[in-house]
Amino acid sequence: QTQKLTKELEGIKNEKSAALTPTVEDDVIKDWKVYRVDELKIEFKLPQKLGLLEGSGKEVLGDTGTQFCMAFVGSFSFSVVKDVYAGTGPCGGGVFNLGTVSKDYSAGRSGGFGDLNGYTKESSNYSARFVNGGKYPLPSYLVSESKNNNNVSYLKVIGESKMADYGGEQMKLATLGTPGEGYIGALINISNNKYYGFGISMEIKSQKDEEIFDQILSTFKFTN
Repeated sequence: QTQKLTKELEGIKNEKSAALTPTVEDDVIKDWKVYRVDELKIEFKLPQKLGLLEGSGKEVLGDTGTQFCMAFVGSFSFSVVKDVYAGTGPCGGGVFNLGTVSKDYSAGRSGGFGDLNGYTKESSNYSARFVNGGKYPLPSYLVSESKNNNNVSYLKVIGESKMADYGGEQMKLATLGTPGEGYIGALINISNNKYYGFGISMEIKSQKDEEIFDQILSTFKFTN
């Protein structure tokens, strides 16, 4: 009995030690830079080598309402930055992008992933929320819902593109509600009088890039 109890206590001790020991993943994230967005009441971390694009990170007026966009440039294990990102709309141009528009937003242009307002769920069906109550139903094979340790739920969205008619020409366009082929995104809902939620997107070239994206998602938290 005594030996059995001793082994059980040692097991509990080892479990506690493991929980207190930071993983390599935690150790990497610890040195990332913290970004606080008062407009959305969120906070998150990004690798030090990423920097906010000049003129980004602020609200911009539309015909009505506002758009909020953050575009980050630089590198980590990412590929070389491109000038334009398919599927992200005006909120793009960076290695990593975060964007949304206000509930009353309107503008004389087409929307992109950076215009989305989080997501909705009805039964087991997910939709990306667009301006004025619009919704883009999302194929189940492209999405997965998770919650990080900060109690932030998010819908991870695999980018997809399809051939479609655009001004009389056949072009490969991002499937509505996704950031487009070669990209990965996530939609997050927030409790805010001005914004329903926001979207983030990143170009993916390897499995390592997707692992970094998952690490970034793990850092999101709500602020007061």
